[in-house]
Amino acid sequence: MKEPKKKDDHKRHIKSKRSNEKKVLVIDKGLSSCFSESYRSLCTNIHYSFHEKQAKSLLVTSSMSNEGKTTTAINLALTMAEAGQKVLLVDADLRIPTIYKVFGHNQNQGLTNILPDVYNTNLAEGNLAQYGIGDLFLVLNIQGKSGLLRILENGDDYHLWFRNGHLVDVLWKNRPEEERIGYMLVESGKISADQKGRALKRQTYAPERLGSILVNMNLLSPQDIEGPLNLHLSGALHHIYSLKKGKFYFQDQRLPEIHYPSSSNGTSPATFLQNVQKQNPHIESIPFIDQKISSYLQDGPIDNVKVLNSGPIPSNPTELLGSRRMHELIGILKKKFDTIIFDSPPVNSFSDACILSSHADGVIFVVHVGRSNRKMVQRAKQQLETVGAKICGVILNRRDIKKDAYYRYYHYGYYPQQKPGQSIDKVKID
Repeated sequence: MKEPKKKDDHKRHIKSKRSNEKKVLVIDKGLSSCFSESYRSLCTNIHYSFHEKQAKSLLVTSSMSNEGKTTTAINLALTMAEAGQKVLLVDADLRIPTIYKVFGHNQNQGLTNILPDVYNTNLAEGNLAQYGIGDLFLVLNIQGKSGLLRILENGDDYHLWFRNGHLVDVLWKNRPEEERIGYMLVESGKISADQKGRALKRQTYAPERLGSILVNMNLLSPQDIEGPLNLHLSGALHHIYSLKKGKFYFQDQRLPEIHYPSSSNGTSPATFLQNVQKQNPHIESIPFIDQKISSYLQDGPIDNVKVLNSGPIPSNPTELLGSRRMHELIGILKKKFDTIIFDSPPVNSFSDACILSSHADGVIFVVHVGRSNRKMVQRAKQQLETVGAKICGVILNRRDIKKDAYYRYYHYGYYPQQKPGQSIDKVKID
């Protein structure tokens, strides 16, 4: 009696089978123009499914393995690149990655390297020649740090307080007198110089901001202080955003009590600072993170295509794909490329595709005609819809067009060019 194969042996057998199959690409020679035309039609249909808007990210998946999703993802990326788009192809199948083999890349250089390499960075101290202000804010936000970031540059001393990764207060220690909030209030006639002096004297022993002291002294209303306070905070941030040199130090520590006057519209200084960060284009300068990401992107077979392979297979793929770090990384990549194409594991095998779908504008679902059954496809579709994924199209792979008059009429099929006297054989995809 034969001993049944172990589960691990079966997985290795499937992995070996998938890895040895040759992928047929739209850039291969000797293929019929119908092959490329099918993918061009797919790109057109995707374009119109988004009401002619640009889809920044697309997820390609299937209900089970060996249905053609990887080949579809690769050819979709190549076709979009040939149309002039700047495309990133991401192998997000962290179970059995295969894209690196298609292009002869190094598997151990990719997605799972970037996340710890970028976001585990120790920012205890450094210089602004290596890290941009945007790098510091983004990494501290991802790490959820609470403490003081101190920046020293040309005699200026800036103190930035973070709580759980969010900037909540800014102090420009040696701010010029004409940019201080007390000076602005006197110049605008809201308070007198004598009132300013009394408030500053009280501030020497009271842990409060000058605006709060003036409100508590009944010299101003919260509405009076709101505009000058916003100018005060935004002015400090604009100076900080412009810094290109100098040193920084970060210290994990308990935040001091910060007292600001209540805003009339309910917006706290912390919320205001976060909004300024989002609206200010300078904050998007992230030279350190850009350099790290670029070091892991590999060239595709044609111009306009970059490939981010899986990297070493992690022990916790689902947790990694659903992490806050992954979310932030995808946000950065979307700004660098016209379109990102994700190749993911099958929906019915793992929850990875459903998690990734939250990062994608749309999902391309690949169905192998003759292999997939209706129940498995319906189950996969239901899982994607449950998490709010937008399925923008279904690809019927390996359909026999000889049995379908509609498809035969339009002559869409994946066939190599036919030589004289040679019969036509289907191209095996994935």
